[in-house]
Amino acid sequence: MWQFFKRTYNIYFAGQESGFTLFLFLLAGFALYYLGAFMFPFFVAVFISFLLNEFVTFLKKRRLSHLLSVAITFLLFLSCSSILIFMVLPFLWARLIIFAQEFPSTIEQIGNWLYLLPENYPDFFTTEDIDGFVVSLREQLVGYGQTIISSSLTSIGQITGFFVYIMLVLVMVFFILKDYDKLTDYLVKFLPKEHKIMSRLGTKMKAEMLRYIGGKLLEGFIVFVVSWITFAIIGLNFAFLLAIAVGISVIIPYVGAVIVTVPVLLVAYAQYGAEGLFFSVLIAYIILQLLDGYVLVPLLFSELINLHPVSVILAILIFGSIWGIWGVAFAIPLATFIKALLEFWPRLPDSKVK
Repeated sequence: MWQFFKRTYNIYFAGQESGFTLFLFLLAGFALYYLGAFMFPFFVAVFISFLLNEFVTFLKKRRLSHLLSVAITFLLFLSCSSILIFMVLPFLWARLIIFAQEFPSTIEQIGNWLYLLPENYPDFFTTEDIDGFVVSLREQLVGYGQTIISSSLTSIGQITGFFVYIMLVLVMVFFILKDYDKLTDYLVKFLPKEHKIMSRLGTKMKAEMLRYIGGKLLEGFIVFVVSWITFAIIGLNFAFLLAIAVGISVIIPYVGAVIVTVPVLLVAYAQYGAEGLFFSVLIAYIILQLLDGYVLVPLLFSELINLHPVSVILAILIFGSIWGIWGVAFAIPLATFIKALLEFWPRLPDSKVK
C-alpha cells in the first residue's frame, strides 16, 4: 500500500510546478471556504474586472490610451449597473410584492382542486391527507409572501449595507482595471520559473469562461424573450416576472428549470384552473425547455462544456452545499476548471518513476 502511494506521489506531485500548483489550489480552497463571506466583495470585484478587461483590451487595440479605455469601460459598466439597481430591480420588487399578496387566492384555488382527489380516487387519497398538505402548503407560501412584503418595509439597514457593498465593489473594480497588467505581472513573479500548467490552464479557462458567460447571457435573454412573448399571448398573469425567472433559470442547468416550473404552474392553475389554457401553459413551457436543451444549448455551447449530466448535478450539489446560491450559479465553471486542471496536470512517464 505504501508503495502505491509513493508511486502515485512521484508520478503526479514530485515536480516543482506540480507541488506548487497543488499548494496554491489548496490555499485558494482554504481561503474561499473560511474567508469566503469576508472576502466576497473582493472576489466579485476580481471577477467583474476579469470580464471588463477584455473590453479595455478591445479599446486599446483601437489606439485609445489605457486610461481612456479604462474610463470608458468603467463608465459604461457604472451606467448599466445604475439602470439595473435604480430602475429594473425596484420594478421587479414591486411586481414580486403584488405576486406575494395574491398567494392566499392561489392557495385557495389549489386547495379546491386537491379536495376533489379523495372523491375521485378514494383508494389513494383521504380528506385528512389533503387537509395536512393544504395546511402545510398554506403556511409555507404565506410565510414566503409575508417575508417578501415585510422585508420591503423593514430593510433600511439592509439597503444601506447593500449600497456600501456596491460602492466597495465599484471602487475595487476601477483600481483593478486601472492596474490590471501590473497586478498580473506582479503575481506571476511568485510562480516557479516553469509554470506550464498554470499558463495553459489560464489560457484555456480564460477563453472558455468568456465564451461560457457570453453564451449564458445570450441564452438567458433569448429564453426570457420567448417566454415573455409566449406567456403574454396566452394571457398568463405576471408574464414578465415569470419570464425573467425562466430566463435566470438557465444559469443552473437541469435544476433551474425544475424549480421555476413550480411558480409557472401555480400561477397558471390559479388563473385558469384545470382547463384548456392551463395545459396550454404546461405544453408551451415543456416545448420551451426542450428547445432550450436540445437546440439552443448545443448551438451556443457545442464542444465548450463537455460534462456528463451526472457530473453537472454533482457539481451543483457539492458547490451549492459549500457556497450556497453562488456555488450553484458557478458550479459549471468550477467543474470545467477542475476538469481542465486534471487534463493539464503533468505526470512523469513510468520509465522515470522511482
